[in-house]
Amino acid sequence: MHNPPKCFISYAWDRPAHQGWIKQFASQLRNDGVETILDQWHAVPGTQLPEFMEQAVRDSDFVLIICTPKYKLKSDTRTGGVGYEGDIITGEIFVKRALDKFIPVLRDGAWLDASPSFLLGKYYIDLVDGSNYQANYENLLRTLFNTREIAPPIGTPPASVMIKHAHAQRQIDALRWIKLELCTLPVLSDTPANRNELIRLFRNCLIKVFKDSYQAFSIMLNVKLHDEAQPGGIVSYALLGHHRSFIYECEKEHRDYMAKLLNARFAPDWQAQKERLKLEAAEEEKAFDGWRIIHNVEFLSLPVAVNIEYDPVIKRIKIISDDEEIINPKNYDNEVKTTSEALRFFCAMLKRKYANLGDIGYQFEFLPLLKLMIDFYDKKPINLDNFRCQEQNPEEWDYINYDFQAQLKGYN
Repeated sequence: MHNPPKCFISYAWDRPAHQGWIKQFASQLRNDGVETILDQWHAVPGTQLPEFMEQAVRDSDFVLIICTPKYKLKSDTRTGGVGYEGDIITGEIFVKRALDKFIPVLRDGAWLDASPSFLLGKYYIDLVDGSNYQANYENLLRTLFNTREIAPPIGTPPASVMIKHAHAQRQIDALRWIKLELCTLPVLSDTPANRNELIRLFRNCLIKVFKDSYQAFSIMLNVKLHDEAQPGGIVSYALLGHHRSFIYECEKEHRDYMAKLLNARFAPDWQAQKERLKLEAAEEEKAFDGWRIIHNVEFLSLPVAVNIEYDPVIKRIKIISDDEEIINPKNYDNEVKTTSEALRFFCAMLKRKYANLGDIGYQFEFLPLLKLMIDFYDKKPINLDNFRCQEQNPEEWDYINYDFQAQLKGYN
């Protein structure tokens, strides 16, 4: 059987009715299992009252302070036994930091009129006669026996709440990213720059534009992603000798899903996996809570240009495969107007004459990385034959004078 809590009752001698209630209250506590110390029972003629009060306060688990206007007066003016007990209680609180040991019990009057100054900020039990008396008394008992209701354990946030939070962030991002692009760039071994130099070029472009947040973009080099896929939002240096690079920006779950599609596309049992992937796409759609990835699985039958559109109203990311009509190149003015034209210039600068400019992409007006390339062209072209860039200092990239217009002749 547990040891009963030990309580000392501190109160001011007042009207006979108040004295009677104090004794009744102490009796009820003892009847309910609380070892209650009361001067009316435990102090007898000849007792050293200061010593009795000190020992009662020191040895008790709790001190119940019965607050009335008279108790407040005696405590604040430090008069009588109440004033002495106030000194003892204040010392206990100050020296031992026994904050929870002293429990105020309001018995008469308003709290501000009945509470001593040193108790004003404490949580008190209201035992003024009224309809809530019994409930408040049980609250006191639960405090003494340490059986108060405790907070339930912290669980896992609902998936719907977290998804909505992610959606809110996507909607904010959509103010800048109305269109997200998935494009291919040539990195054939016979280009003037080798593969690693080209990777470094784009990596430093990303750093220059996006600084610390450049990892939000993924540059995945090679098409055999089922061997060495790295869709985690950082530059991949794993080159398997293939000639396409995918550059895109999107949320991680979409990026992972697209990587899954790519892995399956180059697997031997692609046709068998296609139907299963469609079913998985339906499950992904549920998980995204309204964010749909609408994909044409044939977009992986390269070479094509792929455009990913984001609609912030219906919360949809749409992957559209370009048809042959769109892929076919058109004639362009020599003046750089859009980043799509900058890509074509980049192709010309690499001395690669493509019949299908869809291999590079045709609509990239919202990608600052390629806007940066336009700025480079406005100054002077980058010398990829004698290319030097420092990862931490992209300002030191080398340039040369380059007859750009001559390169475009026959290209349009």
